Amino acid sequence: MELLVTETNANFKNYKKVSWSEYSSFKNCKKSWFCSYYAKLLGVPFTREHTLALSGIIIQKLFEIFINERVYYRYDNYQDLLDWFKSGMYGIYEIIVFPYKDQLDMANPRYYFRRNVGKNRIIEVRDKFSMDPLIKGFSPVFIDDKIFSSEFVTKDRFFDNLYKVICSVLESWKDLEIDLNLMLSEVYIRTKFYGDVYIHGQIDFLYNKSALSNFEDINQIRDKYILIDGKWKLSDFTLKEQLFFYSSLVYRRYKKLPEMVSFYSWTQREFKNYEFPDNFFETLKNEISQMIEVAVTLREECRELARKKIKTIMFDDFFNSIVKNSKVNSKNCFFCGVREFCDDCSYDRKSHIGANNKRQTEKVLIEKGLCVDKGIQDFEM
Repeated sequence: MELLVTETNANFKNYKKVSWSEYSSFKNCKKSWFCSYYAKLLGVPFTREHTLALSGIIIQKLFEIFINERVYYRYDNYQDLLDWFKSGMYGIYEIIVFPYKDQLDMANPRYYFRRNVGKNRIIEVRDKFSMDPLIKGFSPVFIDDKIFSSEFVTKDRFFDNLYKVICSVLESWKDLEIDLNLMLSEVYIRTKFYGDVYIHGQIDFLYNKSALSNFEDINQIRDKYILIDGKWKLSDFTLKEQLFFYSSLVYRRYKKLPEMVSFYSWTQREFKNYEFPDNFFETLKNEISQMIEVAVTLREECRELARKKIKTIMFDDFFNSIVKNSKVNSKNCFFCGVREFCDDCSYDRKSHIGANNKRQTEKVLIEKGLCVDKGIQDFEM
């Protein structure tokens, strides 16, 4: 991989505005962090594959609108409410999902739905599925058909599973007697952290449990709130520091502390709770300072190369001479946008698809009663 020096140098303008994604990327793999946020590479497209995130993206969007627009007040008939979720589920999928390779030809995908072609796509899908016009705020996601098939087999199975989870979550929240009037979803906060460094992010759910009235605005937030981040399922990728980062946003901006912070597993329908640690602010400040120091060093080296009129340089030669001990957290390689070009990448697409295909085949056989769970160890694809 070759680094385009001038273009990379120009990308450092926001290096003091830190999101959870950038912060966690720096901690997991500094190469991936640099490529994701700053580096411009010659002939190497930065791509994303969203299959593993797709279910979570759709259900999060549905519950965001369900809560913020108080949709639950509209329907006396429970089946009508379920139909609202179902039309939204199909509609969101049809609007946001694109073939993996389309991103190579799509200039600035995040602005796609601001253009006429994106606006027309939304209108057509809304009409097709009678989808609520309040369901809005879309971003394209890109799906590799083979990975999708290995995960879900078919679209019908994908939708069946997603709808079952939605129904189960609604029943679970009802049983827990969660007061939805005290919740807000997808709350964006940007605040000064220290000096001229800002942190920002979008919080999935805030439960203002000690509020004296309905929670309509973030300025009403009170101490002992509960911060919740939804996950399709909890895994090794789920880091409690994400919750602490978002709680830091609330504290720095509104001077309120949570009673607890939680992950909510959509599929398991359960909360995993944590207490906010007293020392996290200092830890976060130190680690962000380290990240900014590395960014400044890389920027200055780019500037020096530009002054020497050097247009390109081998990526590894440049990066490894500056950033030492850039350990790769291999379990995150699947989510890296340059994984296909990185010599350190441990992700094997064929093995991933093969393992999933075998798992899905076994599941289908079990469902059809053609075998028992442990009776197909020698089944060959």
